[in-house]
Amino acid sequence: MIRIYLDWNMISYLKKPEFADVITFITDHRERFLFLYADAHFGDLMKSYSVDNPYFEQDLDMLDQLCANYFIGWEKERAVGYAVRPKDYFTRNYQNKDKLNYFDMDELVKLFDETGDDIGMGGLGKQFKELFSALPAAIEINNTNREQLSKFFPGITEDSTQWDLFKASGKMLEQMAGDKEYYKDLRKSIADNGFDLGKNAGNWKAEDVIANIDAYLAKSAPGLDFMGYMNKAFSLRNEKPDGMTFFTSCYNTLDLLGFKTDKLPKKTDTPMNIQYDAQHAFFAGHCDFFVVADKNLAVKSKVLYSKFNLKTKIVSPQEMVEELRQVIHTPQGKLNGYELLNSALSVFNTADDRQDFPEQQTDGGEAYSKRLNVFFLDYFNLVWLQGYPVEKKIELTFYKRPENFQRFLYYAELETIIFKMAKYLGWTLKEDEINECVRKNDPIAIKVDYDFGYILIDYEEHQGINQPTLTFGLYTERLQ
Repeated sequence: MIRIYLDWNMISYLKKPEFADVITFITDHRERFLFLYADAHFGDLMKSYSVDNPYFEQDLDMLDQLCANYFIGWEKERAVGYAVRPKDYFTRNYQNKDKLNYFDMDELVKLFDETGDDIGMGGLGKQFKELFSALPAAIEINNTNREQLSKFFPGITEDSTQWDLFKASGKMLEQMAGDKEYYKDLRKSIADNGFDLGKNAGNWKAEDVIANIDAYLAKSAPGLDFMGYMNKAFSLRNEKPDGMTFFTSCYNTLDLLGFKTDKLPKKTDTPMNIQYDAQHAFFAGHCDFFVVADKNLAVKSKVLYSKFNLKTKIVSPQEMVEELRQVIHTPQGKLNGYELLNSALSVFNTADDRQDFPEQQTDGGEAYSKRLNVFFLDYFNLVWLQGYPVEKKIELTFYKRPENFQRFLYYAELETIIFKMAKYLGWTLKEDEINECVRKNDPIAIKVDYDFGYILIDYEEHQGINQPTLTFGLYTERLQ
């Protein structure tokens, strides 16, 4: 299945009559696509939440129909998939729930104390506060940085403790999250203090943006590039960020530095809009396609995808159907191994992104890979050719090799591709039996012989996941 992530504007657009053809296309090819949603979608959605607002229910219905139970979240330094429908997620996490102010350190201390009491560790929050109250903030304040520090850490002095720093940071972050005028003023003060990318920055090519910022930084802070700037910011806070925090911070920093800034024009807009966009960009980086209606989000995502070497394809709402139509692929004709082979050879021959691996050659036979122009069987995107001259055999093995952040598979992705391959090989294992094997993480393997050679469904472990592979063994003498 092909993974797709939509920004919130695109999901809202799908309710409009002019996007009826997109809905029809999705419905007609539903079994090919996996639409993911994240908590950031609810950050956007909740701005219109009211029991009397019919549009809220329409948006939630659209999200629920489109994404089914494919939620993507962040847990223990990695992205994970959960089986929960948007309506159920809303009920559990947002409906009739009091929001905790995560920027208020005293509220967090109280929460830690209550949590500690529940698990037999009373006073957990108090101990946390006492520990950091005993440590100095170790911040040097001088005439050069005094004004900027007062903006970022209001009330902080050279005698302040780490706890004072936490509280001041919380106040600053709360203002940044909820007060768009404060955020705009902060963004302006950064430009006024010498960091102005210039009016032409918006015309830079996505792949050049970070390099241009690096060049700008080299003039004002020799030896410090954009990534060095980000790492230094975290080191000053004694923080080691996880992958999501680092990526979203890079996104937010682009906005703070004045690149494709979000104007926050609506009354309901807050600086959290930018954070939600950063999260959209991050989680879309686990997918094959990111459909974006917000132009600033699209450009900043392209910049970071280029820097992080992510091949997630960013497309506009108007491009979505045609772009997907070009890459979906399921063999036409009869469901048998011969049709599957013919289709595989056609896909192989039209792929042009070849990389040779001389060190992998066997007895002088060829060894190379090709990045496919389509998703073979709506799943595989890479093929490996291995030649065996002594055996007079060639093997073509198809793999799933996403060039993005993807590090897990949903059950549906595995079940769908295995069942699809099995049908072509005349395999009698039932769909519910395949599902049971997938959920137990029991590898499924089958080899079927043909007059041209054989077809093998197998598994390989890649990035900690048992991923299915499809191999065609072709004996060259039999093909003549």
